[in-house]
Amino acid sequence: MEQPIFFGILWIEEGRYEAFRAACDDSEKLPHTHADFAKGFEKAKALVEGQGNIFVKVEVDVEEFLTWCRANGRRPDAKGRLGFANVKAHDYAIAHMGRRA
Repeated sequence: MEQPIFFGILWIEEGRYEAFRAACDDSEKLPHTHADFAKGFEKAKALVEGQGNIFVKVEVDVEEFLTWCRANGRRPDAKGRLGFANVKAHDYAIAHMGRRA
């Protein structure tokens, strides 16, 4: 039996969404409203879980994300968001599955 894959998907609280969006280099690619962002989040969650994988909700603090980007030579854009989510999902997998993740 194959091990499930852990997928980290960013979640930004409604009160932080505008600040997060403004901090991203590619803000024009992000949904304009938190409501639209939340809809996309739910669709992604359903897709991941529908494939039998493990969904990891990565709650984002804007400053933590920007600090991580600077420390890892990443821009705060789609690739940076993906990298941050992957690291958080990996950390979650290690904590919940041990070294097998």
